[in-house]
Amino acid sequence: MLYSARYTIQLKQPIEVVHELLSEKIIGSFEYETNNLFKEKDAYFGERSFNEFTIARVKRRMILPDAFLQLDLVSEHETNVDITIRFSILWKMLLILLHLGLILIPLFATHFRFFHSTVEPTIFLRILSVLLTLLLVHTLLYFSFLSQKNKFKALFESIFNTKS
Repeated sequence: MLYSARYTIQLKQPIEVVHELLSEKIIGSFEYETNNLFKEKDAYFGERSFNEFTIARVKRRMILPDAFLQLDLVSEHETNVDITIRFSILWKMLLILLHLGLILIPLFATHFRFFHSTVEPTIFLRILSVLLTLLLVHTLLYFSFLSQKNKFKALFESIFNTKS
């Protein structure tokens, strides 16, 4: 997918200690203060599957990415936490359907209206309208992803007490 981010945090702790820390802090529902100015809190939900943890937003008013944490043993006293922030499979499928609709409807509809005016059935105007619509959609997706990526980064810094 186009939007994904990867981080690796190396901790000087055994994998069992990191696993226990993550189990205590992110399993189940929890809140994290994301905006210090307005004291805004976001609700998250964490799940665990062996050495992989998943963190997702509880309220989904828009397309939001999830964070996937995987624990890797480096040595007896060091652990890497590989963090991947990306859209879930469900969101990817919905985005593919959205893209297909945004491409196929303007190209193959006999008449369609754009801001209360009929677009001429020339292929140039149809392709231009498709490109502008996709540009708008990807701009909104990018800013949504960037905002969530920064919130996840702050959340991980608070969990692991690190500053990147």
